[in-house]
Amino acid sequence: MAFLESYFGAFDRIEGWFSRDAALMFLAYNDVIAAHGVTGDVLEIGVHHGLSTIALAAMRGDGARLVAVDLFDELQAKNISGSGSGSRAHFERNMRAFFGDIGFVRCIATASNTLNPASLGHEFSFCHVD
Repeated sequence: MAFLESYFGAFDRIEGWFSRDAALMFLAYNDVIAAHGVTGDVLEIGVHHGLSTIALAAMRGDGARLVAVDLFDELQAKNISGSGSGSRAHFERNMRAFFGDIGFVRCIATASNTLNPASLGHEFSFCHVD
């Protein structure tokens, strides 16, 4: 419960388009699959500054990774939709605020249409495409 209170408290300071209701739905889904022994890495495509990614990171299994895909700063010229400019520095700062050591995070700076299973992995318990 402490995580959830802290996380919801961050909604006003982390730029993003994720809702508290969506976070609760993600976490409830994770409780259901974990009760059935499904755990693993988590994936988010389109992390921006990490508002939804923080919830996903909390959902990963013990010792599991978070794969975070975004154009980040260096590839914003490829952001055809103009859907926001994700900052790797802001993303990493927000992740550290919740998890301290973010060695479990694998950032991939690329356009989502260039991804393939070999570049992502295959042991995901939850994937979110934003």
